[in-house]
Amino acid sequence: MRELSDPKIATEASQSVHSALLSTALKVRDARADRLALASDHTNDVKWATVLILGVLTQIALAFVHLERPRAQIAAIGLFSVAAVVALGLVALQEQPFDGALRISSAPLQQLLKATAPP
Repeated sequence: MRELSDPKIATEASQSVHSALLSTALKVRDARADRLALASDHTNDVKWATVLILGVLTQIALAFVHLERPRAQIAAIGLFSVAAVVALGLVALQEQPFDGALRISSAPLQQLLKATAPP
């Protein structure tokens, strides 16, 4: 921002080019701030703990419902466990969009830095 706010740019190029550069830099700064805010959000820890506790309580409830029929109890708990693991796994894949297998690329930011770098 210090380099882009230099008034020499407006005199060497034009005022419209200088304004466009400043506008783009502000957009990049805002996007970076949003990305950092999303990456450092730790409110999901409580939500994950709550979901896991709810899952355990559901398994206990399934065990109590089928207390007199052991085969039905095993089938119900097993089916619920598999469904919960699959559903929570899919949600967990999207929990951190900038890390992991399905991450968002930083290539556009790198291209922008190359394009605005001084010669």
